[in-house]
Amino acid sequence: FSRNMMRLSSMLCPLLVTECTSESRGAVSKIDAGAATVKGLPGHKLSEGRRVGTTLPSPGRMTTRIHGKWYDLTNFDHPGGPRALELIAGRDGTTMFEMHHPFVSRARLAASLAKFEVSDEVQQADLSLVEARDTDGGSFTWTGGVESVSDFRSDLIEVAQTYFKKQAEQRGISIHQAIKATPTYWMVLSLCLGMSLYCTWFHFLNMEVWSLLVIIPTTWFWSGSLLHEGSHYALSTNWRINNAATHFAPWLASSWTWSVQHVIGHHANTNVVDRDPDIYHGPDNWRYCPDVKWSDQHMHQATLWPLIWCLSTISTSGKNELNNHEHYNEVVSLEPRPRTIAPWRAMLWFRVTAMAVLLYAVPQLYAPTLLSRVVAVLMSTLLWCGLSFLFMAFSQVSHLDEHSIQQYCKDDYFKHEVLTAQDYATASQFWTYFSIGLNQQAMHHLFPTVSFCHYTALHPLVKEVCRKHNVLYKVVPSWADAFQGYWGQLHRLSQNPAQTAPGPAPSAAGSPKNMISSMLSTLFDVKRTKAK
Repeated sequence: FSRNMMRLSSMLCPLLVTECTSESRGAVSKIDAGAATVKGLPGHKLSEGRRVGTTLPSPGRMTTRIHGKWYDLTNFDHPGGPRALELIAGRDGTTMFEMHHPFVSRARLAASLAKFEVSDEVQQADLSLVEARDTDGGSFTWTGGVESVSDFRSDLIEVAQTYFKKQAEQRGISIHQAIKATPTYWMVLSLCLGMSLYCTWFHFLNMEVWSLLVIIPTTWFWSGSLLHEGSHYALSTNWRINNAATHFAPWLASSWTWSVQHVIGHHANTNVVDRDPDIYHGPDNWRYCPDVKWSDQHMHQATLWPLIWCLSTISTSGKNELNNHEHYNEVVSLEPRPRTIAPWRAMLWFRVTAMAVLLYAVPQLYAPTLLSRVVAVLMSTLLWCGLSFLFMAFSQVSHLDEHSIQQYCKDDYFKHEVLTAQDYATASQFWTYFSIGLNQQAMHHLFPTVSFCHYTALHPLVKEVCRKHNVLYKVVPSWADAFQGYWGQLHRLSQNPAQTAPGPAPSAAGSPKNMISSMLSTLFDVKRTKAK
């Protein structure tokens, strides 16, 4: 019944997505003294993964591998709901298992898993991973099994658990409830939702352009935070509330695709080459990391970034799945899906069509003249562009600066998450709320199931643990400082790496005019760029 209800809710909520590709990057240096050595980046290439193919798990079964052992969780009533199990179906779920269970005792976790362990005979005869390249355990090395955690992770959990134990006692609730969204969050969300709906009904539909100044930031907060917090089970202890929340940002992504891209791809493999889909968005026009092959179109990305930010979720929404239903940005498998391909593609077209109707057709009903109809189209486009701009402004600057993009700590996933983050304005409740917690990237990746409402209080505790273990925790004073690091990386990667000396004049293909044309063309066509 719960699965059918979730499918019904996704049918009623039009949602969207994004695109890309990849191929080769070099390694980088070392992290702070005392931390793990940064080794060469994973050697798995996309073409390699595709050659071995994608294998689907047996129909009707929910199997996964955690710390080298296989488990059949088909009959497990997970407290996080069926979606939590779908995320690791057929995959090596070790990293996602570890990042989502910080406050559950290791003995309890081991005892729970032991009930569902699969025998060696069944493993060899019947089970395989969706992505064969994960046979070596994926992007990170995990030692000691379920009952063991690193000293760094143990200290992180201890300080956070101590904090939440006090919070739970003061509020008269459990620790599990204390880590979720607070009444203050729900009050702010309700206020933003009310303002957004009021301005839409009484001003936006009357073609009052100023209303966008209210609608864009308020809609960004309530829809973006519901999607983001819900996908990490950080809103509520009730999994139905979390799952429903993932359907409230149709301008950005569909519920399942967002989970694949953000939770399975990005969180479990932050900035890892051929693993993290977030470093492979729109490679025809956008070069985040050296792994993307340079082209003339990239020469102006440091200048035209505002346009790219405005068009990012428009030009790629729905296209990744429509053109490649196997992999998201060609680096993380979209299988196994909650439904088969044909209904899935039909559902995606429904979402895209419904979004177009709601965003563009409905306002036309309130536009009596030709001029007002034109204004309505422009305002709808500005609304979507504004939401896209805010999404990029907060989701990109926290992990795509030069220093963060180069880090890789294979021996400790949690150190890696700190090293690949660039936080800013960590003491500001305003920036923490307005950025939906993305200003504290390291905190979010260390404790994804904790609502961002708590990040400001937890930050000094986590920073002290990082200092104790000699792990570099990068924090800059403001968003502008974070953007400066991000823009510097854009500028560096806009230059042709093959040219060590001034070469011939750039070709016409690399002109700003052609770059703009290329970005707009992605509305109708998807291209993929391979590095050589």
